[in-house]
Amino acid sequence: MKAEIRLCDSVCVMGDGPIGLMLAQLSLACGATHVYVLGLQEDNLKLAKTFGCIPMVSGPGDRGDYEKDRRQRRGCGL
Repeated sequence: MKAEIRLCDSVCVMGDGPIGLMLAQLSLACGATHVYVLGLQEDNLKLAKTFGCIPMVSGPGDRGDYEKDRRQRRGCGL
């Protein structure tokens, strides 16, 4: 199955491991404007930020960062 990421798309990558970080970079290379990386590993989230991604800490039941960003984007989804 292809993701078909296009210019100006928003992408959410669930996981900040090596595959998640690779997918985040590929999303940016395909033209995605907002790439969110959800994860728990601070070092990997910092690395994702250096790529131009938006790092978000995600844990069980934690929606704080997501809700804050959704409000800033005026309710537009990913």
